Amino acid sequence: MDFRLLALMLSAHLIADYIFQTGTLIKAKKAGELDALLFHIFSFGFFSLILTLPWWSWLWISLVALITFMHGFIDVIKIELTKKKPKHAFQLELIDLSLHLLIIIVIIGVFSPKMLDIHSTSFLYNNTLFYQLILLAATVSFTCRGGTVIVNKLTNQVVFHSTSEEEEKDSDDIDKELVHSSTVVTKIERLITFVFVLYGQYLPIIFLILTKTVAEHKNLDNKKFVDFFVISTFTSILIAILAAEFYKFMLTQVDFFLINLNP
Repeated sequence: MDFRLLALMLSAHLIADYIFQTGTLIKAKKAGELDALLFHIFSFGFFSLILTLPWWSWLWISLVALITFMHGFIDVIKIELTKKKPKHAFQLELIDLSLHLLIIIVIIGVFSPKMLDIHSTSFLYNNTLFYQLILLAATVSFTCRGGTVIVNKLTNQVVFHSTSEEEEKDSDDIDKELVHSSTVVTKIERLITFVFVLYGQYLPIIFLILTKTVAEHKNLDNKKFVDFFVISTFTSILIAILAAEFYKFMLTQVDFFLINLNP
């Protein structure tokens, strides 16, 4: 498998979904606005083609078109299922993400051997720094925005028992501003954890959790907030660790591939 191509396609997916898909665009898609859905699909196809420029051929362009169509189809199915089963929004989000990534991995795994030597002498696409920057932008965007989406859907479902991200939290049980501020903190927490994991430092993550716990100790007498705090914190930390490990794994595979490509 060409891990250069896989790294760029996975990055295109994460960039289109978590950098160029704004909150307004997501709401418009949920409302059934066709323009919003088409813009998102176009963004994914555009970044897929631009990032994989050296691989351009009728075969590859056709494969990108197929992946893009499947991306849009899966999004439509997720939106419709979420409307019918709003209590399962978290599970549907994970399934949606998994299917997107699986389709990319399978198609590249099957067809990349036929495109292995395309533009293999291109300096930019044989430079590890290029992949470091693209993958870093993609994984950081997922860590920040994607992590927020996943954590919010999980806490909405498990803690607040709400049926959508827009639904009001129960203000009698927990202060909404407190939840908002804690959500901002978890985003910063994910970024810090991401950096720690990149450098192989896992012990400071424990101190990060302890520091956050001490800072929130005044609110820990509220059971619902404790549930929210525990679930959001540990889910957030887990997402950051997985994102950082994914980044390191992909770079390792790209480096290994480049070494074998250019002995």
